[in-house]
Amino acid sequence: MKKYILLLLFSAVIQAGFSQFNCDPPTNLNANVNIEDVTLTWSAPSISQFLVLSEVARNIDDPLLDASPRYKEILNLNPSRDYMDVQFVFPCSDDGGQAGVESDGYYIYSAIWNDCYFVRYEFDGTFVDTFSIAGVTKVRDMAFCEVDGYMYGANSTKIYKMDFNTLTLIDVLYIPDQVRALAYDPDLDVFYCNNWSSDVMVIDRVTGNILDTIPLIGTYGVYYGFAYDNWSTGGPFIWGFSHDGLGVELVQLNLPDFSETGFVMDLSSLSTTGGGYAGGLFTQPGIVEGTVTLGGLIQNDVIFGLELADISPPPPVFELAGYNVYRDGSLLNTGLVIDTTFVDLNLSHGTYQYHVTAVYEDTLGAFVCESDSAGPASAIIEELLLLGGNVFAGTYKLDEGKTYSYISDGDSITLQHTVEIDEYGYFFFYPCESGDYYLISKPSINSSYYEDYIPTYYGDVYHWEDSPTIFLQNNMYNEDINLIQITPSNIGSGYINGYIYFEDKDVNYTPASDIQFLLLNNSDECILIDYSDDLGYFCFDQLENGTYKLLCEIIGKKMAPQLFIIDNNNPSIDGLCFVIKDNEIEIGIDDDFPENIRFISNVFPNPANINANIEIAVMEEEIVKVALYSITGKTIDSYIQKLGIGLNRISISTNKFSKGIYFINIELENSFKITKKFVIIK
Repeated sequence: MKKYILLLLFSAVIQAGFSQFNCDPPTNLNANVNIEDVTLTWSAPSISQFLVLSEVARNIDDPLLDASPRYKEILNLNPSRDYMDVQFVFPCSDDGGQAGVESDGYYIYSAIWNDCYFVRYEFDGTFVDTFSIAGVTKVRDMAFCEVDGYMYGANSTKIYKMDFNTLTLIDVLYIPDQVRALAYDPDLDVFYCNNWSSDVMVIDRVTGNILDTIPLIGTYGVYYGFAYDNWSTGGPFIWGFSHDGLGVELVQLNLPDFSETGFVMDLSSLSTTGGGYAGGLFTQPGIVEGTVTLGGLIQNDVIFGLELADISPPPPVFELAGYNVYRDGSLLNTGLVIDTTFVDLNLSHGTYQYHVTAVYEDTLGAFVCESDSAGPASAIIEELLLLGGNVFAGTYKLDEGKTYSYISDGDSITLQHTVEIDEYGYFFFYPCESGDYYLISKPSINSSYYEDYIPTYYGDVYHWEDSPTIFLQNNMYNEDINLIQITPSNIGSGYINGYIYFEDKDVNYTPASDIQFLLLNNSDECILIDYSDDLGYFCFDQLENGTYKLLCEIIGKKMAPQLFIIDNNNPSIDGLCFVIKDNEIEIGIDDDFPENIRFISNVFPNPANINANIEIAVMEEEIVKVALYSITGKTIDSYIQKLGIGLNRISISTNKFSKGIYFINIELENSFKITKKFVIIK
């Protein structure tokens, strides 16, 4: 069957959400800056949405209304645009049960759902007559078939095939399920029918066999009437007349899956009472010259017609062709932008303002209109600068390595660039924004200086808090870095080891790998460097007796070097624990120590077999009371121990105790107490 172009470009209304008569603008214009480029993004006109509030029972006392037993209350968040003109509205001849409606191209007919007769009207609404057909009763929705010229009517589990010219019943199609809404598809020669919100049945017109069933899964349902529409652009569609919402909701549905297109019209304004209940639907060309009518009936109230399509020679239709992008009032694009993204490249430093408009054309490509603009969106391009310098290892240039630049805004430090040292021992960063920068250079593992020099910050320091920042506001070429050489030390039998963890917001701890540790001597010279492994473990061994400082180095994380003493009484420092927090690195986990206490370890090993140990680092000599308790609170052992300056170990022999859970309580002279739990195994 021939399809005609819909004047109002219906598919564009549904899919893109813009009106044919309004040159709608884009929305939500945003500008994002990346060095010297600006990326613009925006939104096309929005699509209407539905919100189902609830499904409720309907109480109807009027026996002449064929109303659904349940319906959905629906809030339309963005009502569909009212694009279809009303062609006619005329009253039903009586209120005795008129519900179904159809046209054969000569008359409009209504069916009486609770009786056995039909009503015939002229196209202008003039009442012609009533008639009945022997063997036909209680017809709801109807559908006219142009193929055979017969009218079909739905009743319970039957579809009547009727000749309205001779007023005879031609045949009956028996259907296994209830039928109320009915539409005929001349393209496939099938009927679509259902009962309120039941699955839609696809029925062969000749045999009455069910070819398919389609569930209704959209917002709307509870249909009384269906009408087939192969006139609208983007179709074919099915129109459903629903009892949901306000009870007279016209809903457009896709074929073949009966999904909702998003277009809905409330037709309660056509009712004489401002409400009513949906009846049947039909489509018919020629009722109004040059148009296709989408007609329907509000039960016992009115019969109406809406202009669905223009079948006169079609004028050009309008559509969204693309977008224009303006920077500071000047058009940027040479052709229309089809996507909702545009990148403005290679800008000089300065401040820019952007606007975006939508452009509409007809189907012949002729300009129709340009919308108001979305925007403005502002973008600031900073002046791009160069920052560079030499990296020295003693009197020579660094042969292999990398230099990193970090920009600081006072609250956070962010990595900006990573570059390789070139063959001349030089680095440079470009492009750079103006601001405060930290720089650090690191020899690579293949460098001949890797074993002898440590990563060094600008200012020739190993800790970022001691590094001066470079305020970059002009090109800078000679910000040199002199790598710090490792100071040799004597070999001994001592060692310092431990673990480092990340702390998350839920106070969980995960091992931190590849974290740099520096071991310093008493003169603050670096003597060793190590990096944590996948378990967060680090170790410095073969240490002679002496005073050491341990520094965990992560830019942006504050930390003071930790003091430790290795001597004959304390030949090793085992099981240190470092925690990486948001802005600092702490030693120990969640312990609020007095000023004299620098560190208190957890019990190790835990579980314990022979000994249970705790290490405490103090700034001044301290007398502590050590007590061991069982899980029931019984004191098992207690004694007094003197702590010297530096790291001390409290060790409890556990081989004389039975296995189980125990607590070590340590009390300082200022009454500060700390308790650690551990397990003894045998």
